[in-house]
Amino acid sequence: MTGNVLIDLAISLAGVSFLVGVSYFLGAWKTIIIDIPSAEERLAFDEPDFMPVEWLLDKQGRAAAARNQSGETALVFRKGDQLASRRLNLEDLRIHVNGAVLTVKMRGDHTLPPVSIIADGDDLAVAWRDKLTP
Repeated sequence: MTGNVLIDLAISLAGVSFLVGVSYFLGAWKTIIIDIPSAEERLAFDEPDFMPVEWLLDKQGRAAAARNQSGETALVFRKGDQLASRRLNLEDLRIHVNGAVLTVKMRGDHTLPPVSIIADGDDLAVAWRDKLTP
């Protein structure tokens, strides 16, 4: 380029900064917020036979849990800038409640990281823990 190492380094840093800025404005750093309509849509796509009747929605919009009439449970959670869902086998769950935070982890499933849901209160988190305990 110019032959001067400092000028070449400055030009390279300016170019990289420009590209990072363009990616930011194009939405590369957006995260999706989960609400009940988006969670219902994702769950209907992944599990068409699952009809939720009860929802536990994370206060920060990171995850949601749903139960159907027969007591089956499914999770909807963020995976990158998209949504993913997983039908849960209650016997394989490890559930932990800390205040209003309900954390769900599946034993033996390394593709699903622990999912934390901040409930509207401690009582709601404990009630859902009891629902998820076989």
